[in-house]
Order: sequence, then C-alpha cells, then structure tokens
Amino acid sequence: MDQASTHTLQDLGARIIDLCGRMHGAECQLLELIRQLDDLHPWDGAMPSCAHWLMWRCGMDLVTAREKVRVAHALAGLPLLRERFQSGELSYSKVRALTRVADADSEAAWVDTALTHTAAQLERIVRQHRQTDTLNRPDAALAAWRHRHLEYRFQDDGSLSFEGRVPAEVGAMLLQALDRALEWLDQDAHEGDASRHDSAESHPCACGGHDHGAHDASMQVAGGAAEVAVAAGVTRHAAGDEVDGPRGEHHCEACRDDSAESSLRPAVAIAKVSAANATATR
Repeated sequence: MDQASTHTLQDLGARIIDLCGRMHGAECQLLELIRQLDDLHPWDGAMPSCAHWLMWRCGMDLVTAREKVRVAHALAGLPLLRERFQSGELSYSKVRALTRVADADSEAAWVDTALTHTAAQLERIVRQHRQTDTLNRPDAALAAWRHRHLEYRFQDDGSLSFEGRVPAEVGAMLLQALDRALEWLDQDAHEGDASRHDSAESHPCACGGHDHGAHDASMQVAGGAAEVAVAAGVTRHAAGDEVDGPRGEHHCEACRDDSAESSLRPAVAIAKVSAANATATR
C-alpha cells in the first residue's frame, strides 16, 4: 500500500470518528427534546404517550421509542453522563446501558468504565451488576421460588419442546439429571445396537420393528429430568391443559388415565407420552 493510500485511509477514519461524535451529540440533543415534549404534552386516549407519538411521527418502533423516552428522563439526573454524551465521547448504546445502573453517587465511576470498554463489554458489565443486585435483595430467593414454572408441548413432528424458570439450586439439579439421562442414552445406543439388531432378525417385532431401546431411553430422559422438577415443586403443565387438581397443579391426559398407569408418578407418565409420540412419528 503506497503512502497516498495510507493517508487516504487515515483521513477516512478520522472523518468517520468525527462524524460519529457529532451524531452522538445530536442524539443527546434529541433525547433532551424528547424529555421536554413528554413533560409538556398532555397525553390522552388519542395519543397515549410520547413513545406512541415518536412511533407515529418519527418512524420508530414502539419498543425503541419507549427506550428513548426512558433514557431521556434518566439523563436529567445524570449531568456528567449527559455532558460526555453531548461532547460525543459516549455513544447512545453506552449511555443507554449506564442509565440502567448509574445514580448521582456512582455516575463518575460508571463514566470512567464506559470510556475504557466497548459498548458490548459495558452491556455485559451492567448486566452482571444488575444480576448481583437482584441476588443480594432480601426477597430474591422467595421471588425466584414464586416464579418457578416448567412448561412443555409436543411439536407436529413429535419432538418435545419445553421452557421454564427455576431457582438456581433446582436448575443445577435439573442439568445434572439431563446429563445423567444423556449418559443413559449413549450407553444404550452403544451397548444395545448389536443385540437389538440380532433380535430383530430372529424375532420380527409385531409393532413394526420399532426401537424399544430408544423408547426406554426416551422415558429415562423425560422421566429423570421431570422427576427433579416435580420433586422441587415446580408447576408443570402441557400446552392447552386445564387445571383439574389442587391449586397450581396441572395434569396432562396421561395423568388422568384410570388404568394402572395412573398410579405412576406424574414425571413417568410424561415420559410415556414423550416416548409414545416419538414412536408414532417414525
């Protein structure tokens, strides 16, 4: 690369940096105007909030507009942060993150942190700080316990999808149960392939040669993980199920069966449904 090209690249870089700084300053001015508009405008049913006005007149989506209104009001109480934002030293991404944690006492320290980290790094630091604050709250454990839940549903292809929220200790138990169940699956797959193949050749299965080893392993996976959740008191339900038991207890169809299987633990019944659905889709 010749010297002229090097100078051109350096000049382009400098111009981009300068322009970004001016854009940051303009963004700060925009937020100040948004704050003033929100304070002065008598929002009503036709235009319920400043965020809705920004969505209508400025082309923002509602989530972005609400965040700008939040940041605009937060900056009013953070003069040092607003000054660095106005000068172009801090971007909107960094300012948005800092307004979630900074106050009058910690503002200077947070600004110093922002100046020495990228926006992505700062987001991670802020997220970890907020998580620590949440965990240190006196009611943190009770709140985590009250919000626990575990939901599952079967997809069109027969696969099982689930989501939930459990306290950290229960989450550790659940992960251990899943790891153990996967070990069972791997062991069954490696040790049972040969024997199942020989058995299938000498004794054809009346059910069409389905893999009973995988069926049993599926029960272990669903049953093992669900047992942990049930033992921990996690409310559990399938999509679309009705509540027909004690408060907070949800049952799937397999648990309403009047046959001998109804005496099984709910987690084992879930495992049977999982295995049956997996088999039915093969």
